Amino acid sequence: MQLRRSRSEHSSASGPSHRAVPLIEVLRGSQAIQTSSPANLHLHVRRPVGNATMCLAQVFISSGASMTAIGKASLALTAAMLGACGWLMPPMHAGTLLFQDDFSSPATGWDRFQDPRYSADYEEGSYRIRITEPNSDVWTTPGIELGDVIISVGVTKTAGPDDNGFGIVCRYRNSGNFYFLLVSSDGYSGIGQVLDGRRNLLTGNAMLPSAVGPLSGNVRLEARCVSSTLTLLANGIQVDQAVSEALTIGDVGLMAATYSQGGLEVLFDDFSVVQAGG
Repeated sequence: MQLRRSRSEHSSASGPSHRAVPLIEVLRGSQAIQTSSPANLHLHVRRPVGNATMCLAQVFISSGASMTAIGKASLALTAAMLGACGWLMPPMHAGTLLFQDDFSSPATGWDRFQDPRYSADYEEGSYRIRITEPNSDVWTTPGIELGDVIISVGVTKTAGPDDNGFGIVCRYRNSGNFYFLLVSSDGYSGIGQVLDGRRNLLTGNAMLPSAVGPLSGNVRLEARCVSSTLTLLANGIQVDQAVSEALTIGDVGLMAATYSQGGLEVLFDDFSVVQAGG
């Protein structure tokens, strides 16, 4: 298979929090590994959600209530007082809805930031990521903690080059440890990991042509993060699969990236997470 051509220059993107750490060298096949400056790791830091908090969060989500109705600290304290989570709700079975967001309310926990180089925010019933700079990437998470899950989201590119990347993040622990599953409008895909700040693709030396080819309009993406297997589907067709045992639980999220050209705008909608089977 033909590999996507590597870039000859290194990215120097930086930005709010950990969400501007360049993955471009890995995604386009360069051997370079970049890390962000520690000075960029002070904004939008998200604290992990503990098991007790997640237990009560699942109760609120299943009943249609918002997590923002009660502070996470209060939830954790209440769960600790009640004891183990097992009796608070029935066991999670495959297909159980764990989290859902149509982005109609800006109070569901996703990051909101504005910068001349990139931004991410709720917008008219969707979640929009804009990246004006080339060779940059942005990701965002709602602040939950899950294990084996199936994540689904609709994605529409509304502006910018087809030479891009967009997709799903799973098992996000922090800026130096997570999985990403991406496709591009011009027909490439890849699954990768960030471990201890080092980034590499698990599906090849660079993003490869996908089984679905170029993508346009509303694209339905599905990421299956189940045990050690990571699977990516686009419009119901499997485009990539990889294996990694490094991460078992973490946050879920969204991601977009630019390469030689900036000006990318991507809309995400109808985000859902369900319990995966064993």
